[in-house]
Amino acid sequence: MNTGGGSSVGRASGLHPEGRRFDPCPLHQVDNMADDLEKAITHVILQILLEAKAQGKDMLTFEEILDLMGMDDKSLMTKFERESMFVLNKDMLDKLDDPDVIEAMVESLGKLKH
Repeated sequence: MNTGGGSSVGRASGLHPEGRRFDPCPLHQVDNMADDLEKAITHVILQILLEAKAQGKDMLTFEEILDLMGMDDKSLMTKFERESMFVLNKDMLDKLDDPDVIEAMVESLGKLKH
């Protein structure tokens, strides 16, 4: 009589024919994908800030940020989000005119996380 569950470690599903190994995505590939995604998001945020600067804005509402991201549906915004304002750091934005500075900021922000 079998009273416990069996382990599936070392077993392959029917989708993995006999003789073929199942190779999960190596962990370093997942880390690299996450880093690439972080860099892409950071670049988008910096571009949103530069667009706000180009428009002569000193502050952005959460709704304006969504507009700059191209998000039209704001029906799920909370009252807090609708009332949120973000003050732009003009000194930092002035430095973002140089693409090398942007890249250095992206790299620096990535290192702060780790």
